[in-house]
Amino acid sequence: MTIAGVGYGKLTASNFVAAADPIILDLDKNGFDLSSIGAGVMFDINADGHKDQMGWTSKDGILALDLDGNGLIDNGSEIFTPDFNGGQFASGVAALASLDTNGDGKIDASDDAFSKLKIWVDANNNGISDEGELSSLFDNGVTSISLTTDNTGGQEDGQTVFSTGTFTFADGSTGDFMEVGFDTIFGSDADPLTVMGTDGDDILHGGMGQVVMTGGVGNDTFVFDGTALDELDVADVITDFNGDGDVLDVTALLDSLLGEQASAETAASHLRATVEDGNTTVSVQTGADTWKDVVVL
Repeated sequence: MTIAGVGYGKLTASNFVAAADPIILDLDKNGFDLSSIGAGVMFDINADGHKDQMGWTSKDGILALDLDGNGLIDNGSEIFTPDFNGGQFASGVAALASLDTNGDGKIDASDDAFSKLKIWVDANNNGISDEGELSSLFDNGVTSISLTTDNTGGQEDGQTVFSTGTFTFADGSTGDFMEVGFDTIFGSDADPLTVMGTDGDDILHGGMGQVVMTGGVGNDTFVFDGTALDELDVADVITDFNGDGDVLDVTALLDSLLGEQASAETAASHLRATVEDGNTTVSVQTGADTWKDVVVL
C-alpha cells in the first residue's frame, strides 16, 4: 500500500510498533531513502508465516543471505535482523557478526559466508525479491563490512536508526550502512490499517487488503496501483464513498495487469461492480474466468 496526496491525516492501528531491524547499505553514496509504513510493503519480517505491513526502502540495498538457496529472500530470517536464521540475536549487526568466522571484526572474503551474502534492492517496492533484484557483494564492489558501529541512534526519514557503520569498496573508499527499525504492523494479529483524509480533497492509496479508508469531507480520489495485485485476496474498505464527488482510480492497477495502457473500452471489460446487502464490491478481471475483489464501498 502507498499513501500520497494532499495532506492526508493519520495511520492508526492497535499494534503499530517498531519492527525488527535490517541492515541497509547506501550503495550509491547519496544518502538513505527510506519510506514510511504507509508507503512501504507487505513482507514477513518476523518469519511467522504472516506478511507484515512495514516501512521499507526501494533505493538502497538490504543485506541478505538466501539460506535455503531458492533464489529468493523469503522472510526476515534471511535478512540481518534479530530473527536471522531462526536465532534470537540482540540486533541485526549481532546477527551479521555470527558469520565472522575468524573473529577479526569485519565480514570479508576470509569469512566462509562472504561470497553467499546478497544485496537486495527492491526496485519496484513490492516486498518480493524479483528477478534481477538480488546481487552479490562482489557485484557491487563491496570487499568488507565493518562490525564496529556507532549506536547513538536517531531518525532517518521518520524511521528509527539503531546503529550506523561502514563498508569498504574495492577502490578503498567507504560507504555507510544503517540498522533501521522500520515501523511495522505485524500481520498475525494486525488490526485493519485506517487511512483517514482531511476536510479537503485527498488522494488516498489502497490495495493491501486490510485497509479501511475514510476520505473525510471533500472530493476524494482512492487510487489502486500495480502493487495491489499481490494482495487482492481480501478487499479494502472505503467507508464514505460518495459517487457525486469521490473517484475510484484503478488506472494504474489495470495498466499493470494488462501490461499496457488500458483504453476506456478495455478497462470497462475488466471491471465489474456487484451490489449485495447495500454494499458495492468492485472487482478486476485477473484471468479468463478469474475476478478479484479490490474494494468494498
